[in-house]
Amino acid sequence: MTPAAAGDLTAAAQQIRAVLAGRAAGTTACPSEVARRLDPEAWRTRMGEVRAAAAQLAAAGEVEVTQRGVVVDIASAKGPVRLRRVPPAEPGTPAGGAGVTPRRDATGEEER
Repeated sequence: MTPAAAGDLTAAAQQIRAVLAGRAAGTTACPSEVARRLDPEAWRTRMGEVRAAAAQLAAAGEVEVTQRGVVVDIASAKGPVRLRRVPPAEPGTPAGGAGVTPRRDATGEEER
């Protein structure tokens, strides 16, 4: 990745965080909303970088990527996705333990 591309992902990640910070817990945002904030005129050209930034934030545990309300891997997801903040762990529930929405691949199968 070039330094310019890395900077673009940083800007996209910052916008994802900003959009989600303005949402109530558990609500989602469309990646196109983030792309429109980055470039209102040519937002469609920014969708790839927004999805890449969402993938990085998901890998870091900051956001979840969903389709039809189910957490998916954005790399294998086909079609529209939504972004949401990772919900805080319930008291007494270890991170990644029970009570966490299972990650699913594009076929709907739970990832292991």
